Amino acid sequence: MEYITLECINIKKLFNRFDYEIDLRNGEDVSILIAPNGCGKTTIFSLITFIFKPTIQGYRRIQKIPFDECECVLSNGKRLVLRSKETKKPSSRAEAYLENYRKMVRNSLDMGAEIKNRELTLSVDGVVINYSKEIDKLQTKMTPDYFAYMDELDSSEGSLVEIRPRERAMIEQTERFTAEIVDTLDKHSAYLSVNFITADRLHSGNGASHWNRYMNRSMKYGTQEAVKDPIRNAQEDTLDRYRRIREKYAELQSKVKDELPQRYLKVDEPLWEYEEFEKRWKDYVKDIEKYYEIGLLDSADTILNVKQLKDHYRNKGAFLTVYLDAFSKTLKPLEEHYAKLKLFADIFNQRNRVTRKTISYGKKGIILRVNGEELPLDCLSSGEKNDFVMFFDLIFNTKRDGLVLIDEPEISLHIEWQQTFLDALVEICTLNGLQSIVATHSPNIINGHRELFAERGIEYEAERD
Repeated sequence: MEYITLECINIKKLFNRFDYEIDLRNGEDVSILIAPNGCGKTTIFSLITFIFKPTIQGYRRIQKIPFDECECVLSNGKRLVLRSKETKKPSSRAEAYLENYRKMVRNSLDMGAEIKNRELTLSVDGVVINYSKEIDKLQTKMTPDYFAYMDELDSSEGSLVEIRPRERAMIEQTERFTAEIVDTLDKHSAYLSVNFITADRLHSGNGASHWNRYMNRSMKYGTQEAVKDPIRNAQEDTLDRYRRIREKYAELQSKVKDELPQRYLKVDEPLWEYEEFEKRWKDYVKDIEKYYEIGLLDSADTILNVKQLKDHYRNKGAFLTVYLDAFSKTLKPLEEHYAKLKLFADIFNQRNRVTRKTISYGKKGIILRVNGEELPLDCLSSGEKNDFVMFFDLIFNTKRDGLVLIDEPEISLHIEWQQTFLDALVEICTLNGLQSIVATHSPNIINGHRELFAERGIEYEAERD
């Protein structure tokens, strides 16, 4: 399958003022985007996210942004162009609901000016998708009660909110809308999986990825947990991942134990010469030890040193090779997850070596220790939580060959953490096969990596006047 990357971002009249030509072709997986405050770095990330995964929530944000055009150029030559233009007020039966929504937005943002109607369309390969028409069709069914319900979710601080039948139907309908757009882009080889890690990442309401992930998890139970603590979300995700790993491992272990007697009876000679057996056994022992050290296995004490087996290989070689061949395959579920779990633990432990805080994994999920004493994850400081959430999202919540947008990674980070951030990010991008764009103000984040700068052509109104 072709690995598609985002090569250029071209924007016209952002905030009715800025024209951008941003070239990301630096030969690296990571690009750095720098600009003064107020030039629209976060807005550009929001536009890119909406282009590849439009949602009702995203539409409500993008519709407020003045711009003429945002073009994303992909490495396969595809061009996705999002256009925005002012339109007259709708005269359909949805007008009352739409006006009610606009008033709610104005009040929530403390905006005095009226929000103008803007029509959003996306074109790719000659196909034009009119987001405004499609979403207006959905919004005609959204009553003031629906918006009040969404506000209830947004302010529930972790409590369970019942999903009423009407709201369930609307939620499912809006999710189908997003899925259909994604499917259309995919058919035209113009889809990128985008994960936007925002500057306010300690709040789960900061983006559609969080919303959709936790909405989908609890829809089947008839309740929606309005989670405000991404640390707890990470713990729940890890608990679920650990449970699935151990269940699969136990299942394979049980299956092997049942099959071993029959396999022994079918083998009279060793499967390999002793030198090959010795190499494989040492690799098996190393794997057992590394899984034990990170907490995926409870013990490594039962594994014999290969030197203890050498004298018995002549008589017991058939038994030993069949045993090793069978049980080494039971480690596959652990190996599939090990690299990500190990990298997350290594990054956290290295960055927190001064405070001697470490993490490992077990039946409780992520286990935090300080000088060997176990503590809840809530004991992390705000800076540590920001760092924790950012790297957890990067390692575990991004799809391979996807695009990650990171806004102001320096938030709440010590200078030393800022200086090592890009090194960790490059390692994550290599592991997960990611492309990443980082928007930052911090010279410490850049830390000499000028080769990662995105070439940025900019023209703005003041220069033309």
